[in-house]
Amino acid sequence: MSPRRKEQPQSEEEREGQTDAPVDQTEDTTADEIAQRRMEHVSGKKVSVSQSAVGVVEGQQVEMKQGIAAYVRGEEMELVQTGALLIRADEAHILQGGAWGMVAGQLNVEQGGAQWMLTREANLKQSGALVMIGNKINANNSCAVLMLGRHIEGEVKTILSREAAIGFGVALGAVLGFFLLLRRLIGGK
Repeated sequence: MSPRRKEQPQSEEEREGQTDAPVDQTEDTTADEIAQRRMEHVSGKKVSVSQSAVGVVEGQQVEMKQGIAAYVRGEEMELVQTGALLIRADEAHILQGGAWGMVAGQLNVEQGGAQWMLTREANLKQSGALVMIGNKINANNSCAVLMLGRHIEGEVKTILSREAAIGFGVALGAVLGFFLLLRRLIGGK
């Protein structure tokens, strides 16, 4: 594995007792060396990160355990107890992790969640999302505020059913229409 990494600058107190490589150096790095660090960017064919904070993680095969990242991109990925702003993958397996957004061809989430999930096929177990959009969604004891899909199977709890979403849209449109009419009458334009 040959990841490229850039470390965040640290104060002298943080560096004391550590044997870190120089900043902005590209080298062969084993998984043990990418443990318990803060880095800007890690990339390679096979990337394994453990207990670290990383800005961007990219690779064909990405594995993160107990980490946090801003952006994770990979063809195949496995995230365990990991948080991210955005996860993008062809195939993603997430266990007890979360993200602001997940975009994947095949998404498998167990005891995790996201604000937004966009996928062709999703398998969820005890997971949740604010908005889930997918072609085929298989959910077991999962929930979402809004779930849209061609084929949805399993135990799913949604906050907004189809009827509730239509009612909410009609009510919101009526309120906005009332305020626009009021503004026009008072404003004279």
